[in-house]
Amino acid sequence: MSVELSIPIFVEKVAPQGQAAFYRARPVFFSGFEQTDLREDRAVRRLQDDLRKAALTQVAGLNHGTLAQWAFHPRLQHRRLDLMIGLRRHTVHSRMFLVTFEALGRIVAVSPQMPGISFEVLPGEDIERRAIEVYTEHFKQLEKVHADLNEYQFSEITYAHLDSVHLKVQAARTIPDDDDEDGPSFALLGDSQKVSGAHELERTGRCLNRLYPNDLERALCREGEVAGLLNWFEQVKSAEAPAPLVLVGPNQVGKTAILHETIRRLHEGRAAKTTQVWLLSPQRLISGMSYLGQWEQRVIAILEEAVKERHALYFDDLIGLFHAGKSRDSNLTVGQVLKLHLEEGKLRVIAEATSAAWRKLREVDRGFADLFRVVQIREPADLETCRILIRTMQDVEQAHNCRFSPDVLPLVIELPRRFVRGRAFPGKGAEMLRQLASAHPGAEIGKGEVYHFFESKTGVRQRFMDRQQVLETRTVQAFFQDRIVGQKEAISAMVDAVVLAKAQLNDPGRPVASLLFLGPTGVGKTECAKALAEYYFGSPDRLMRFDMNEYGGWDSVARLIGTFGGRQGVLTGAVRRRPHAVLLLDEIEKAHPDVIDLLVQVLDDGRLTDANGVTSDFCNIIIVMTSNLGALEAKSRVGFGAESLSDGSVYADAARKFFRPEFFNRLDRVVAFHELGREHIEGIVYHLVKRALQRYGLRQRKISISVEPAVYDLLAGLGFVREFGARALRRAIEDHLVEPIAAELCSVSKWGPAFIQARVVAGQIKLIAKTL
Repeated sequence: MSVELSIPIFVEKVAPQGQAAFYRARPVFFSGFEQTDLREDRAVRRLQDDLRKAALTQVAGLNHGTLAQWAFHPRLQHRRLDLMIGLRRHTVHSRMFLVTFEALGRIVAVSPQMPGISFEVLPGEDIERRAIEVYTEHFKQLEKVHADLNEYQFSEITYAHLDSVHLKVQAARTIPDDDDEDGPSFALLGDSQKVSGAHELERTGRCLNRLYPNDLERALCREGEVAGLLNWFEQVKSAEAPAPLVLVGPNQVGKTAILHETIRRLHEGRAAKTTQVWLLSPQRLISGMSYLGQWEQRVIAILEEAVKERHALYFDDLIGLFHAGKSRDSNLTVGQVLKLHLEEGKLRVIAEATSAAWRKLREVDRGFADLFRVVQIREPADLETCRILIRTMQDVEQAHNCRFSPDVLPLVIELPRRFVRGRAFPGKGAEMLRQLASAHPGAEIGKGEVYHFFESKTGVRQRFMDRQQVLETRTVQAFFQDRIVGQKEAISAMVDAVVLAKAQLNDPGRPVASLLFLGPTGVGKTECAKALAEYYFGSPDRLMRFDMNEYGGWDSVARLIGTFGGRQGVLTGAVRRRPHAVLLLDEIEKAHPDVIDLLVQVLDDGRLTDANGVTSDFCNIIIVMTSNLGALEAKSRVGFGAESLSDGSVYADAARKFFRPEFFNRLDRVVAFHELGREHIEGIVYHLVKRALQRYGLRQRKISISVEPAVYDLLAGLGFVREFGARALRRAIEDHLVEPIAAELCSVSKWGPAFIQARVVAGQIKLIAKTL
């Protein structure tokens, strides 16, 4: 059963004081449905979608009384009335939109702004006077119940009109195969239930034709690709379906925009009546299906409906088709069901995929992939990209009432090209323009706003993006020397990595730097990684740490890159979420050999594809690996003189013997860390104490702590254990300084601003507290 409805709606433009104006759309004769948006067409379309979903539910039931009420659409007239209603304690000011119509020989008036209230206007009666009588009585009743009537004041309406939305919905039919009295109960569990494909298509799919005209994306400078799709849609009209088509290209290259542009051309050519394009998500196809065989029945009904009506089904997640549907009791997937119908040659399907996802799909089901005709979508040339972004900039300026200065466009091209390599133009440039406009509505956007925005999104400091900012080597060296004590070679390696990145002389197709830090425990290897994250990305929180001791088993690769249809890879997922960071792989020598082989690809190509065909980009990652290899050999050479202790060849030889040449030779730098002496510990103790005294518990209580020089000397002596380096010093600071301070704080119920002095008395640290 097909039901067609024409529902009158009321659209108003509301301008609240101090807020941006917006449009509101709602039905004239019933309440419960309302949509708002900055654009009128979107508010109307969203209301139409809500009403369509509600109508589907109603038409599927036995009682269609609500639909009968919705179908009421008489000839309407409207007028505006400026009302001022004086009450006992309030005065209600209202600019009311009044709708009148004839029914059963009478004139009836309603206001969409106050649904549920209607009144009759007698022949010759003044409608404004009658409205004042009705609404005065209404507000008098409200005043008795509510002390404050402010919530009933009407917003300032600057524009209003009547419109209508048209719905055509297909009823879902449940037809048991026999007349068994238990049939309706058990039909859910078997194949006897037949559902409407049109109904299920409305429930699970999205018709892209309904986005016309304003919500369809534009594809500029893509005439060849659009012409190819238009030709494919011409074949869709024929009795024999054309070969399924897949658009293959990198993320944001414009695959979806090309399809949207094609649909726009079809509408403008008045061919869309026979070609509807439905976007289907694999997970939505199986959502809510709890019984064995339920989702198969739904999918088959949708596919049969698409064949009958010559719809084009659009899939933007082909890999997901081979995940959806699997369960404990069945390995059947949506992709396998779709494949059977595609082989019959009657189904019209168009899809999109990234290059990595397409390769993965060919691994999963080569026969399914071979059914498709592949159309490669490549990045446009630089001139075309510039033209597309100029047009996008003009549209964004108009939509957000902002203005881009002339020097913004070169940055919008340069910064994403350098720092957002996992996605393609023109999409990544257009996305940046929209985000900038959303962050600065009604303002002029210049280079400063672009740099600030990009730094907040990626973490990359402006000094590495702006060529006009000078970065002197001695400044970088001073930063690391202040953080790292006794490791000159490590400081030199980090300075070189930073300077190369600033000058853009590092290999753009590989990670920013790949460093292997070798040495005994507690000498500063991890501290160097934190310092790199703080200097290059602005925060030590930009450090992603993996303890490779946890990835020594046979399943380690599956844990890092995920499994097909299963869990996400912990490494690929982390880098995909934070593509600008320092990646610390601690104790790399303990990783499984297959993990080392996996890292060879990362060091060489700067990318890694997970088990589901999604690629993570490592080209803006600084990789730091640590290892204890060579520490025992270096310790055994103590008797040969001090020079042998600083000889990094001992560590390098140990690493060269342990790792395969394919891995070792791809490292940018192998750095040897040496044991810390007493003089190094004395230099480190100041930094560790300062960091400990900046913890939240002290800052929250506004407590200032003064530490005498003798305390540092005492802590350095207590924390000097050559075998454990700075780790023993951290323990000494916790035991002899931090824990006594904690005990002092916990012994007092309330702490206001206070001053605590730490001094050495009789060989022990003593705390003296004074409240301010």
